[in-house]
Amino acid sequence: MTTTRKILVIDDEPFLRETLAIILQDEGYGVATAANAKEALQHLQNEPFDLVFLDIKMPEVSGLELLPEIRNLCPDIPIIMLTAYASLTSAIEAMRKGANDYLFKPIDPPEILERVNRMMSESELPRRRQAIVQEMKNRRAELDQTGGVFAETAVPPWKQQALAPDRFLQRGHISADLQAKQAIVNDQVVSLTPTTFD
Repeated sequence: MTTTRKILVIDDEPFLRETLAIILQDEGYGVATAANAKEALQHLQNEPFDLVFLDIKMPEVSGLELLPEIRNLCPDIPIIMLTAYASLTSAIEAMRKGANDYLFKPIDPPEILERVNRMMSESELPRRRQAIVQEMKNRRAELDQTGGVFAETAVPPWKQQALAPDRFLQRGHISADLQAKQAIVNDQVVSLTPTTFD
């Protein structure tokens, strides 16, 4: 498996950090490690990550205390909590604070990889959507800089029904623009109050 996707492992136990890093690197992931909250936040502020493993029990700042800070800094990043102390209360608290999953130590390599691969595939669609939107913004800016006319400004919305089929209803020569709350009859906009339109 070849990938440049990066994972941050946050745990105060050196052996667990190293073991988890090796398991993930062997699968092709880029891995960074942090022994405490300060190191973790430095990593997250300096480079993008695709997933975080976070230990619940750590000295000074616990994983449960660090979790909201990570979520605030990286709202969309998947976070898998790790703990040696099975507790329904801590699991519920972790989920309420924004964790995506919860694993118990000692770690099981096949289970770790199954969870990671599932999380990565679940987060792929929103990432792809963001990339497409960004690419469209870049292309529009490029077009504007070259003096081109963007298609939406040249063509009235009701002429773009094929581009936005969920936005329009059409029967014969009458169209309803559900977004603008306008009626169009023979390519002429008809002024209606919102109540009348509804």
